Amino acid sequence: MVSEAARHELYRSLESTIGPGSAATLIELLPRHPADRLATREDLTELRVSLTEAFDAKIESLRAEMQAGFARIDVRFAEMETRFAEIDQRFAQIDQRFAEIDQRFAQIDQRFAEIDQRFAEMGSRFAEIDSQFAGVGSRFAQLESRIAALESKLWRMTALNIASMFAVAAAVLAGVKLFS
Repeated sequence: MVSEAARHELYRSLESTIGPGSAATLIELLPRHPADRLATREDLTELRVSLTEAFDAKIESLRAEMQAGFARIDVRFAEMETRFAEIDQRFAQIDQRFAEIDQRFAQIDQRFAEIDQRFAEMGSRFAEIDSQFAGVGSRFAQLESRIAALESKLWRMTALNIASMFAVAAAVLAGVKLFS
């Protein structure tokens, strides 16, 4: 191994022989380390192969990790799809329940319509009954006037009968006097 002192002495000798610029260039071209520590082409080729293999292995490892990660993501997506399917099924059940409730409300609306129709019919019947009562009332009024007229006739007839009876009685009495 060459020390720094030896390098400096070589530089001074070269400087007097080839000049300071050329001496500096030549010293710079000389390795500072021993020859057994310098890399050869074979060393660089081995290093390139080794780095390429390490890089390829690392890329393969990353690829495997990514594939495993994607597989986990695929599993999670499948789980989410299953959950969404369950949620969709629950919404379908809720929709079915709402449809049933809507149908019940429609039935209730129909019943109310029927009740309204019955009330309307009852209103019509009450109107008919009211008109019949009005007719009965006017018939009662007619009957009362006829009864009053008959009473009046009956009183006249009774009075005539009584008068006739008195006349007959008077005649009988007069006839009895005639025959006596």
